[in-house]
Amino acid sequence: MSKLVARSFLMLLPSTYLALSAANPSLSRAEERLPKIGSLEGFGTCLDQSYDPDGCLERAEAFFKKQPAQRFGAAKLVRVKVNAERALPLFDKALSGKFDKQLCTDEDLQLAVVAGLGVPAHYAAVPLAQTLLGKRCFAELRAAVQKEMDDAPGGYVADNACPVFAAQGSPCKAAEAPKRN
Repeated sequence: MSKLVARSFLMLLPSTYLALSAANPSLSRAEERLPKIGSLEGFGTCLDQSYDPDGCLERAEAFFKKQPAQRFGAAKLVRVKVNAERALPLFDKALSGKFDKQLCTDEDLQLAVVAGLGVPAHYAAVPLAQTLLGKRCFAELRAAVQKEMDDAPGGYVADNACPVFAAQGSPCKAAEAPKRN
């Protein structure tokens, strides 16, 4: 099994990773050999070499406490190397205090917010995406979210974004899904 396939499989089933690492100590030893994280480059290397992105995020927390401005860059790396939804907590923390509104126009942030809105409402990504859209970057993200609603009518994005649009006093122009026979 290739590293990429294994990583994708294990991200979906973290309990499987734990079971595999218990049965195969070489996996656990490989995780122990991951680099220390003292830079964004080190974080990216960790994501590349790890079967468990959560391990890299845990290792990076001390770095982020010393360098909180690096969270946004780390979120971009997670969006590219892991997936968009997994980047939302880092984007949320990066944009929780004072921040440059120009960051709200970032394409990786837009992709992550749309992905976070595009899942069932009970997923953990939804409230993070709604917060980023409604409380941090509405003016900058509205068009990307609206485009997704136009391109994929009647989906989860509309279900999860329309309440945010309403709270912002902005009409939600969610098209109805086409009727199926």
